Amino acid sequence: LAVNLLQVAGTFDAFSIVVSLVVAAGLEEAFSQDVTLFAPSNDFFPEELLASLEGETATIAAILSYHAVPEVYPTALLTDGLELPTLLEGAMLMVSNAGGVVSINEIPLAPVGIDTPGSNGIAQPITGVLIPKSVVLPEDNATTTTDAPVAAPVDAPVEEPTDEAAPVDAPTDPPETTSSSTI
Repeated sequence: LAVNLLQVAGTFDAFSIVVSLVVAAGLEEAFSQDVTLFAPSNDFFPEELLASLEGETATIAAILSYHAVPEVYPTALLTDGLELPTLLEGAMLMVSNAGGVVSINEIPLAPVGIDTPGSNGIAQPITGVLIPKSVVLPEDNATTTTDAPVAAPVDAPVEEPTDEAAPVDAPTDPPETTSSSTI
């Protein structure tokens, strides 16, 4: 009896989220062909992302299809600069291999469980979730940071700098001194 990739992944508790999302999106048949699955373990699925995916079958299907390549690629074939077509139509993954660390779209493969075989392919554990550019996550559950500068609205008035110094409220009483020592 041959055990396919999803059945193999299902035997590991660490990949229960990936397996349940594949089933929720109805992708079992798509993942039954020869495939390399870049599979994030449960530890790498942010809670905010999972919350934003509830009931979003098409979004789940797009994200998971972006994690799968319709050929079998053991790590020995994942060479620097290699572009891999995914099951998500028109979407590609970029492989980098620096110092022996293989990354997909700059997300490294996990050091444990590489080249896990199934009857129809290989699972490559990855240390993050790959989000295709075509997927827009709801803003209230976005997993991006807000450190980027925010542009002002186009119709916002622009203030010209002046040469005048702004008044500063300076304290009128001298600061109190305390005698404390630190060791």
